[in-house]
Amino acid sequence: FPSCKDTLHDNPNINTCQILAPCEWDHVSKFRPDEPLPPARHAPPHLTRNQSYNRLKERWCKRMLAALKAHYPKITDNEIVTVNISTPLSIETYIRSEKGSAIGLDVTPKRFVDEEEIRTLDMKVDSVHNMWLCGQDVLMCGQVLASLAGVLCALRVLGPLAWVRFCARAVALRLLL
Repeated sequence: FPSCKDTLHDNPNINTCQILAPCEWDHVSKFRPDEPLPPARHAPPHLTRNQSYNRLKERWCKRMLAALKAHYPKITDNEIVTVNISTPLSIETYIRSEKGSAIGLDVTPKRFVDEEEIRTLDMKVDSVHNMWLCGQDVLMCGQVLASLAGVLCALRVLGPLAWVRFCARAVALRLLL
């Protein structure tokens, strides 16, 4: 419930809810078109016109809403305004990730012990002057760590003094709470 965490959100009767559920590529791969994907601007027509795909998403929608209501029984159908189901095909269409992977590189032990892999994923790109990398694959998978990677990359670009100022400010803010 992201809206519950938003300090500027001022209507306790209207909230947003996001449900994440893993999906195997095999469930949706049969709906993938043979031709290359068009530039992503709106709902992909190759998907929205496919009735079998739409029925699959509708079944998943019902299952997700049933799970939501099981965990939060006070939620009624009248309170739900909009529901949007995204599949690996949606993700592949909009962010061009292979097989709709939304979490980036595999998190394997090799990623943390192989020196070449560690050098490849370092934020500072030695082969290109003044180029830095940030995002979820620099640290670990997930939206929160992708954001943190941006902060850490900015601090590395700014240098050690920026780290000290940032940490001091974070401690000061924490003490104020």
